[in-house]
Amino acid sequence: VTRCLDLGGVKYEKLSLPYRDQTLDAWFFKASDSEEKCPTIIAYNGFHSSMDWYVQTGMTKHLTDRGVNVLVFDHPGTGTARHHKDIHMTPFTEKSAKVAVDYLESRSDVDAARIGVLGASFGGYYAVRAAAFEKRFAYAYCWGGWYYWPPEEIFKDGDPDAETSSSIEMANLEDLFWVTGTKTRHELYDAITSFHLEKVCPEVTTPLYIIHGEDDAQLTPWHAEEVIKRAVNAPYKELHIVREGEGGTQHCHIDNFDSPVHLLADKIADTL
Repeated sequence: VTRCLDLGGVKYEKLSLPYRDQTLDAWFFKASDSEEKCPTIIAYNGFHSSMDWYVQTGMTKHLTDRGVNVLVFDHPGTGTARHHKDIHMTPFTEKSAKVAVDYLESRSDVDAARIGVLGASFGGYYAVRAAAFEKRFAYAYCWGGWYYWPPEEIFKDGDPDAETSSSIEMANLEDLFWVTGTKTRHELYDAITSFHLEKVCPEVTTPLYIIHGEDDAQLTPWHAEEVIKRAVNAPYKELHIVREGEGGTQHCHIDNFDSPVHLLADKIADTL
């Protein structure tokens, strides 16, 4: 992806954000060639993805074209953090959000009062959690709602002592042990069930927007509906279910990016 960006003449900065005793790889895309203070999005990846996702889907260009800076990064459990640095996934998104916001606040081309958080797929969990406990965010956006990680997707009937489910969509057990840093089924069960927004949603005090496909086969619209329902302290909340005829009714609109991605980018630019 970086080779593609370089060949295409795309202007971006390669960054390393301090995280505990390591660093998280990041790219910063400027919305303006000047030092004008612009609104900025911090983007969280999904379970199997990396920061490349936002480039490949065109989201970074859509946002910068609309005057919004974008910081994409391989946070714990994703991309280079997962594959090269052995940084496991964690439910405590606010810890990586803090270092990202700290960095943005140091830049002269970022309006610190207009920093938003965006999450795609599993990133829908990360974004809501980040907004709940990192209070410097002005807005939260989910490219697919995520309420909780059902243990029955991994273990039959959700019982860690039972056989492995025959329809694991997220990953196999070895992969899950690796990405979570667990070693036993019960440790894995505890890790999976910690990704739950029931007690997190009421802590969200920023506006919240979720876009979700009506035919999403990985996460039914129920997940998005539950997040919206339980975010009782959000000053504004909106759920847009993408329906047949709008294009892109599947998970994160992978069947047709065009219309929903433009809609999401417009929403971010208009509200942030």
